[in-house]
Amino acid sequence: MTRTGILTIRARAGDDGGRVVTARGRKAWALLALVAAGERIETVREPHGGPFPGEHARYMLRSAVRVLDRTGDAP
Repeated sequence: MTRTGILTIRARAGDDGGRVVTARGRKAWALLALVAAGERIETVREPHGGPFPGEHARYMLRSAVRVLDRTGDAP
């Protein structure tokens, strides 16, 4: 697969007066995945065991987000 550049998106949170954000690379990919998942953002911390015990986070998008433009490839 040939990459055509780093994935970059501009998106607006909420209505037409909402904040516009630009995300690149993995953050852009994650935001696109959250937008595709639906209208919910929340962070739920979940403990885990194993050789490196601790916690990880599960993110849920709870705000309406509209992608304004997108360039490049997903990682």
